[in-house]
Amino acid sequence: MKKLVLFIILGMLSQISIAQHYIISKEGNRMEGEIKEITLDTLYLEYTFKDQRRKIIIPLEDLEDYGLIKNQSKKFDPNPVPFNLWHVSIAGGVSTRIAKISPLASNPFEVAHLKGLRNGINYDVQVGHFFNESEGLGIQYNLFRCAKETSYWGGHLRDDYALHYIGLNYLMRRELSEVSNLNFGIGSGLTHYNNHAYYQAIHMHIKSNTLGFNAQGGVDFRISQNMVLGGNLRLISGVARSLNVRYNNSSTPTKLKLGENTYENLSRVDLNIGFRISLD
Repeated sequence: MKKLVLFIILGMLSQISIAQHYIISKEGNRMEGEIKEITLDTLYLEYTFKDQRRKIIIPLEDLEDYGLIKNQSKKFDPNPVPFNLWHVSIAGGVSTRIAKISPLASNPFEVAHLKGLRNGINYDVQVGHFFNESEGLGIQYNLFRCAKETSYWGGHLRDDYALHYIGLNYLMRRELSEVSNLNFGIGSGLTHYNNHAYYQAIHMHIKSNTLGFNAQGGVDFRISQNMVLGGNLRLISGVARSLNVRYNNSSTPTKLKLGENTYENLSRVDLNIGFRISLD
């Protein structure tokens, strides 16, 4: 499929101006333009077509030859242009839990209290290692925090909870321009739920561990040689099917198995802004 697309592109673009370099596909098709960069497995060619500057990305495995037009025997240094293998990103933003309110909460004050626990803030740190220009693996830690206290004539409610997520991600990135690129990630890991709650004169320390999944995507803009600034949207999902509860500072936890209709949905959506540092 790649070869077919390359054949079509090279066949259509026969009139190129301000050409400095040439490339020849394995099918024998020739194209002229300006080679901007060569990486481990990719060549970036910029060309002019109908008075517009355009860019294409071509896998090196699909090329038979490339070089300078003035001296076709002179080729580029066979050593590819190095790219940054390691990336460290730090971000933060707002989050919204997407769980429905439990049908067991009938008191309007309790319902309002639970609705207020949907929104919070999150902090995110990721370390990624890329095998090539577009693919890699990463380790992610994400913390979501939310706290709310509600008093009414019949009682007092308080929740102060955190959701910790740590997992392994498959990372992808695609260049949009010389100063921007798209990034994606999918993965799974462990979600830990930790809540210090107060309900009807009872203090409770609630914990739970469950498997979590996440999917994320965003746009980065380069602000220096080794740093980009960007934003991303992330979905982290997970469901707690049991809880470990300590009542009134008891030293012995009580394990509660939740029914299908009372599972604790820990899923949420994050909207973040942060920066990413590239390391050699």
